[in-house]
Amino acid sequence: MNQLQLAEQMAPAIRMIYAPDGRAVVSYSKEGDEDASLYTCESRWKEDFTAFCNGNTADKETVQVDGIGYFTVKREKNSEALSGKIAVVTGSAQGFGAHIAQYLCSMGARVVLADMNYDGVCARAADLSKTYGVATLPVLVNVSNEDSVREMIQKTVLSFGGLDIFINNAGIVRAGSLEEMTKENFELVTSVDYTAYFLCVKYAHEDTACMCAGLYGGHY
Repeated sequence: MNQLQLAEQMAPAIRMIYAPDGRAVVSYSKEGDEDASLYTCESRWKEDFTAFCNGNTADKETVQVDGIGYFTVKREKNSEALSGKIAVVTGSAQGFGAHIAQYLCSMGARVVLADMNYDGVCARAADLSKTYGVATLPVLVNVSNEDSVREMIQKTVLSFGGLDIFINNAGIVRAGSLEEMTKENFELVTSVDYTAYFLCVKYAHEDTACMCAGLYGGHY
């Protein structure tokens, strides 16, 4: 297991210990403050780290984990219903996905906007962050590609510290009679509307406990 994979496992644990109510975000960096609040290693981990988190009420802290890196923990103080929660919305450059992402941001969530239209999600993410004052993350993803989905989840966890809500929105429509429908179009619909749903739920579930909603309607 490499350094990023270890960090990916560590970030949700730090978030859970530091903020059991989930109202915090955790960002990871390989390099950081050498005077970080806590240095942990092996047998000292449970006793020292748990005591530190339970006794610390600062809004923002940096934690150094020996051999892995630095985790910046930021507590959420806002009162919106989803403040501090982390959400992924696939197919969010436009259509239903864009509006779902907007609603989640309006409720205080940190939202990962994922789409094959990278320019579109970058523009949408920047606009939502400016409008609602919450952190967003645009991600280029091909939901029918296993490696791409796995990378999307890793980026989410390393940027925000976990995953609470997953909206499996990306979908396409290719309709027609048997005479009109081609094998290529049939397989494309299957890969995006069915295989992709499986891949997204699989990797979201493997990394974190999350709420998965299958909502079709986004378009590439």
